[in-house]
Amino acid sequence: IKIIAIDEATLAELGPYSNWDRSYFAKLVEILNKDKENAPKVIGIDVLFSGTDYSEEDAYFAEVCSRYDNVVLASTITWDSLLYKEENGQYYQMQYVSGEGKPYEALADVTEYGFTNAIYDEDGFVRRTYTKVNSSIGGLPVFYNSFAYLIARKVDDVKLYPMCVEVGLTSKPGEFECISMADVLAGKIPLDNFKDCIVLIGAYEEGMMDFYRVPIDYSKEMYG
Repeated sequence: IKIIAIDEATLAELGPYSNWDRSYFAKLVEILNKDKENAPKVIGIDVLFSGTDYSEEDAYFAEVCSRYDNVVLASTITWDSLLYKEENGQYYQMQYVSGEGKPYEALADVTEYGFTNAIYDEDGFVRRTYTKVNSSIGGLPVFYNSFAYLIARKVDDVKLYPMCVEVGLTSKPGEFECISMADVLAGKIPLDNFKDCIVLIGAYEEGMMDFYRVPIDYSKEMYG
């Protein structure tokens, strides 16, 4: 696993994240897949690409992603609850998915995407995760896969897991190799560094508010 980080160095080079267009991510996917022999097994981009202004950059990103089958994008699901009464008179509360924040249509049509919702315990730590969620729309079943589950499935065959599982943390925060996105875009990193890897791309700067507390290290937060 290699992490390509949207870190302080990247923001200093490319400017505030809120001002970015999607061509940066298009170029990143192109660079990582440029040499087929050294391409990653999977590229997981933990960034929400919801909404579009139908710009050339958005079209370019969708076109680049359509060329490769190793890209997985992030989405979110919205939970709601319904109170219902059974024949015995008892009331029950049922949770269901009432909405999904997925990539803009042109991008969603050419990539796989999975939800990234975190489950917090009462003490604020993340110990469990969803692998998939079953819901229904208009009485028809709908299945939502998690971001992590789709990535694992692209690497190898994976067994069917329960909907909710304990997280098997294999290292402490900061132990995976982390490379600045700015360095990859600038061509400073040899492409064989990513050969057959799981490459995860996402926020690695505190101001972007994508970090979690995990029980493997109580003193340090882990970026999303």
